[in-house]
Amino acid sequence: MTNSQALDHVKSTTACIAGALAGLLGLTSLNGFLLYLAVSLGVGALYSAVNCKGEPARYFLKPSEPVLNGTVGNCFPFILFWTLFYSLVYIYD
Repeated sequence: MTNSQALDHVKSTTACIAGALAGLLGLTSLNGFLLYLAVSLGVGALYSAVNCKGEPARYFLKPSEPVLNGTVGNCFPFILFWTLFYSLVYIYD
């Protein structure tokens, strides 16, 4: 349970940062969501490789949990930060 909470904290934080990055870069439509998908899956793979020492089955119930867990749930903070930073930079010049 503690490992899942730590993973969720890391993924939610990086989703917010990725949203800010997408907004600052001016990404729109599918490009922004592809950035989110790449960041979310990349962070999960990195978490699995670094924190789980390449053996996520020892720390999680399912070995795919670090990569896939929280991908859909953290999409909403990503969209919030994406639209906030996009509007601050490109709409309200």
